[in-house]
Amino acid sequence: MSWKDILTQAVKDVIEINRKVWEEEIKPSLQFQSAMKAMIEQDYVSAFNLHIQVVKNNPIAMYHVGCMLFTGRGVAKDYMLGFETIKAASACIPQALISIAQIYSIGYPGIPPNKKSALKWFTISTVVDQEFSALRRDKIEHELTDDEILDAQKEAKEWIETHPEWNTWIEGKAYEAIMQQQIKQSFAD
Repeated sequence: MSWKDILTQAVKDVIEINRKVWEEEIKPSLQFQSAMKAMIEQDYVSAFNLHIQVVKNNPIAMYHVGCMLFTGRGVAKDYMLGFETIKAASACIPQALISIAQIYSIGYPGIPPNKKSALKWFTISTVVDQEFSALRRDKIEHELTDDEILDAQKEAKEWIETHPEWNTWIEGKAYEAIMQQQIKQSFAD
């Protein structure tokens, strides 16, 4: 292979890499920035539509979409779909854990209160917000039997063990890095 062939192939490879970076990283980042700006401006219809475009690769966008569905901001209210979307984001977004716990503790149409599940999620979320989650966890424990408490604690432990990516979030490093990056990007305009 001649040097011209090598160079031609290298140029093609770089062009392909740049295209992938644009499609997979830069373009979604710009869309997420626009979605965050729309949320700040309380233009929830635009925020929802922009978040949907990046939800596949952005757990923060997924959490926001779930919250908007659950509250009916920018889209028709859908408790179940919002709840399932929030749950899907929970492995990466600490606030989702608290949201899940609160939803289970109160109950909503189609989602009956489930104190044992609420205890599980508040137990997991104590890593994120120790004071609030611990207070809510302790309050719910008084409403459950010892067996229900043990089951919820076992389920919390199993959830953490089956979500190894959560260990990164527990350390807080990945979450803080993403949030700092998203905040910088949102206000870079």
